[in-house]
Formats: sequence, C-alpha cells, structure tokens
Amino acid sequence: MSKTELVDLRNQQIESTKTDWFILVDGDEVWPQVTCQELQTVLKHPERDLFGIVVKTRLPIGDLFHYQSEKAEDINF
Repeated sequence: MSKTELVDLRNQQIESTKTDWFILVDGDEVWPQVTCQELQTVLKHPERDLFGIVVKTRLPIGDLFHYQSEKAEDINF
C-alpha cells in the first residue's frame, strides 16, 4: 500500500467514525496494559479540553521509515 493510499484509507476511517474518540493502532505496535489503563483514565477524566492524545509506543522490531519526537506536532517521514 502506498503512502497516499494509506492516507486516503485513514481519512475514510475518520470520516466514518461516529464516536467522540478513536484509536489508530498499527499491527506492529505493542501497548502494555498499564498504557491502556492510563489512556482510559485520561479519556474518562480529562484535565482540559482535548483534541488528541499522543501515546509513546515502543516498536519491538524497529521502524526504519518514520520516527516521532517528544513533540506531538513533529512527525518525520
């Protein structure tokens, strides 16, 4: 799948979503249970109006094509 096709697919998913929140999870991501619990807590009791949440992930096999810095607005391909 090309990058353009992936972007189009993600946009379709977003447009089809009828919930307040959704999670984009790739097949190579591993989310520890504690991370899922922390996310649930933030969503149930947000400290402020939230637009989005960036969850720090660890990819066990490595990801050679992109990385994300600590700042949510900085993603590099």
